[in-house]
Amino acid sequence: GVAGDTTVTSGTTSTSSTTGALVVTGGVGVSDDVYIGDDLAVTGLATVGETLTVTGATTLSDTLGVTGATTLSSTLGVAGDTTVTSGTTSTSST
Repeated sequence: GVAGDTTVTSGTTSTSSTTGALVVTGGVGVSDDVYIGDDLAVTGLATVGETLTVTGATTLSDTLGVTGATTLSSTLGVAGDTTVTSGTTSTSST
């Protein structure tokens, strides 16, 4: 194993899972925080075990499935058809 801090100083950019300054053929286990300074591209399934916080605009290009209660703290804009398969309750303070 490698003990202590390790720095990779190559500036090779990554455009896939097989390119970049550091390429790992097997899995990667990280026991603490990970900070990514630029884009994150995930080509397979992503599972988040706790709360997912997104800051900034978010674009979903496919179906969003929600199981359980959901709270939106601002405006919801819908550009296409909307299907509700259960009852709805709407309240307004205006």
